[in-house]
Amino acid sequence: MPVAAQKTLQHMLPIAAVLFFCGISIFGYSGDVAYVIPSVVLCYLLLVAYNFKAAYIIMLVLIPLSRHVELSNNTLSLSLPEEPIMWVFYIITLLLLLYKKNPLPEWFFKNSISVCIVAQLLWLIVTVIYSQEPLLSVKFLLSKTWYLLCFYLLPVWIIRNKKDVTHIFQALLLPILLTIIIILFNHSAYDFKFYYIDAAVGDWYYKHVDYASVISMFFPFTFIAIFLINKDKKWLKISAILISLIFVLAIALSYTRAAMGAIAFAGIVALAIKYRLANYIIPTFYVAVLALFIFLTKDNYFLRHTPDFNQTYMHHEFDEHLEATLKGKDMSSMERLYRWIAAIRMAQEKPVTGYGPHAFYYHYKPYTIPAYRTYVSDNYEKSTTHNYYLHLLAEQGIPGMLLYAILVLLVIAKAQQIYHRHSDRFYKLITLAIAMSFSIFFVNNLFSELLETDKIAPLVYLSLSVLVIADSKTKEQPESIN
Repeated sequence: MPVAAQKTLQHMLPIAAVLFFCGISIFGYSGDVAYVIPSVVLCYLLLVAYNFKAAYIIMLVLIPLSRHVELSNNTLSLSLPEEPIMWVFYIITLLLLLYKKNPLPEWFFKNSISVCIVAQLLWLIVTVIYSQEPLLSVKFLLSKTWYLLCFYLLPVWIIRNKKDVTHIFQALLLPILLTIIIILFNHSAYDFKFYYIDAAVGDWYYKHVDYASVISMFFPFTFIAIFLINKDKKWLKISAILISLIFVLAIALSYTRAAMGAIAFAGIVALAIKYRLANYIIPTFYVAVLALFIFLTKDNYFLRHTPDFNQTYMHHEFDEHLEATLKGKDMSSMERLYRWIAAIRMAQEKPVTGYGPHAFYYHYKPYTIPAYRTYVSDNYEKSTTHNYYLHLLAEQGIPGMLLYAILVLLVIAKAQQIYHRHSDRFYKLITLAIAMSFSIFFVNNLFSELLETDKIAPLVYLSLSVLVIADSKTKEQPESIN
């Protein structure tokens, strides 16, 4: 850091200390936490200037602990304190890109994953231009860019060695584990019953699906940590085993079908990577889905299996919930079909650019088929398709959906390539953990739209960034990260 900048910081620190002391004093008198906020903000900004990496780690710690706050009569929500801090790093990243000469190494943008993500962003801009809901789409574009800059691009400047990778995932582990313990404690008051899982989750996550997705996606890192810890560190290895068991218990008690199935799928992907078979998994899945689609749509065969409105409802017990799913009498499953059909019919109307990002809710109802209607079809919570592929199809057209489909293929293929090309055990196992985590995300995302949520998007893009960095470590790179 330049000498002039160091002197400026030295002058600012006493001011921050005085502000913090005054804020604490007024808070102690009035009980209003707002008096502490200015000094905390100033202290954090000073930390960003003084120790950029430490400030970034603090942001990661705060992501799982952030809460949604409704603003402007519930028309705008903000995740605090995560989003304001993210804006700081977003602005810093933009400034570095604009004013720093050769800010990023060439290998980063040449990586196939980066190429696909950039293509996704460019196509997203096109769909915003043609959007039926321009203001909402612009807001969506802004949130997408700050996720990409803060969690996919920025780590390239921060991660320089194995210790940095470890610190980043440790920073996420501790708060996620804390939320698990709190939610399990809350759930115990309801005897861990399925019907009360959302009440136990409370405000920590948007719904139990988001909670289950986060903990299931992070589970591979706790599991892989067991094998990364040296045998002589007995208590640390035991701790990793116990933490992994807590994650397994939490996933089971989240009562989320997709998360449970995703764990099994991740195990299959891990074995496929080890035996060089992973490149066949996703293409096989795509072919199977396409065959099923053709079968169901031929002569409108799917209309022969419409649900009975009076028999399709939410069940209070998990075993009844599973049984109803298999019999086609589960409300959430049938409601998904109701919206999936609408998304496909919307795409027939606008197959290229779609209706625009964040526009599905405002346009889907005329495209629904009443025979699939359920008790929750009024959709007061304004949820969307519950399938990310169809979500993209309706909002960003066929190109948007295909780009995401290609990204999934590239990530699994790249993970297998890195795993077998790397000689370093640490990066091999981290790559395997990332592939498993992404596989879990892939399955969960088949039934939700998770890549735009404030607690899942950072984990996905951060993992992909580490994967690209691990890929660079397998090659001789004359270029350093500036």
